[in-house]
Amino acid sequence: MTLRRLNGSRILLLALCLLPVLALGKPIRELEITSEPEENGRKLYTIKFLPGETRNYDELEFSCAYRQTFLWEDMRGRKTTKIHEPVVFVYRHHDARLVDDLHAYFNFRVPISMERLKKKYGDDVFNAEAPVTIARIQISGIKEKQTLWSFEFEASGKHTIPDQPEAEDTNDAELDPELE
Repeated sequence: MTLRRLNGSRILLLALCLLPVLALGKPIRELEITSEPEENGRKLYTIKFLPGETRNYDELEFSCAYRQTFLWEDMRGRKTTKIHEPVVFVYRHHDARLVDDLHAYFNFRVPISMERLKKKYGDDVFNAEAPVTIARIQISGIKEKQTLWSFEFEASGKHTIPDQPEAEDTNDAELDPELE
């Protein structure tokens, strides 16, 4: 559905919702996610930011989605590959400052061994026979209890943030007369 098909009140509501995102421009231009091998049941992740603006945040939130992939047999005996993402591990870095065009680094450890996961989340959350990985990481910038931006990435590699889409011009004279 395009904006031209929406009525005036919905267009105004949509514009008001997008205003904080569009006003920010590009808070992060690129980032790189790396990890070290598991040690003592935990894996060290390093996130390297290249900000597109200077801003203070009350916190940066890193939400890491656990993933297990294993063969599964259903009630009829059919075997399929099951992808299981039971919980999300959240790390919060308080009082963060990102400076335009100056790299910033954040490190945190994620419990990854079955022993640590069972201790934290219980015995029945993970399949004990399948390895556990981090599939993706969602990163959010928070100021005064409001999420200013949020991006989700694969849990490794270099990522470029796409430009924000331009807002569609809603002052066209060609609006559908039935919706006015």
